[in-house]
Amino acid sequence: MNRKEVISSIRSIKHRCEIPIMLRAVGVKNICEVGVDQGANLKLLATADPKYLVGVDVWLNGIPKKVRKFVKNSKCKIRLLHMYSKKAHKYFGNEFFDYIYIDANHKEKFVAQDIKMWWPKVKKGGIFAGHDFTTINYGVKRAVRAFVKNNKLVEFFHVVSGDSAKSWIALKRI
Repeated sequence: MNRKEVISSIRSIKHRCEIPIMLRAVGVKNICEVGVDQGANLKLLATADPKYLVGVDVWLNGIPKKVRKFVKNSKCKIRLLHMYSKKAHKYFGNEFFDYIYIDANHKEKFVAQDIKMWWPKVKKGGIFAGHDFTTINYGVKRAVRAFVKNNKLVEFFHVVSGDSAKSWIALKRI
């Protein structure tokens, strides 16, 4: 798929639940979600048929039973990292992931920190995205806007609706 087709595929997304369809269409293989919580989006991302799916969360009360059950029964290879994202990002080389979705701590300084740590882990031409691009979680919106404004490697930026909040999607320049 050429760049225009990738951008068109991203632009066509109207709701977060359509993201895996786009990921499958563009051939994404390595996916990471930072901030898994109860695993709803991790399950959604698994429908993109990735080669490798990573879920990162601190899970203060332990990994939820339903997340463990899903991982055990999943057809794709899933690795859960039960730790803070600032530690987890060190487990992967730069440009390892085709797609990363940020949905962890929503305070501006933590979103900015996650963006700074995880952006290098996205391959050139890869997709970097996240959740809660809303005025309710304005820290997310501010951190993401600053990232897009100050980063020359963002080729394309798009916002889509979601369950209770919008998702943002950035395409990394080749």
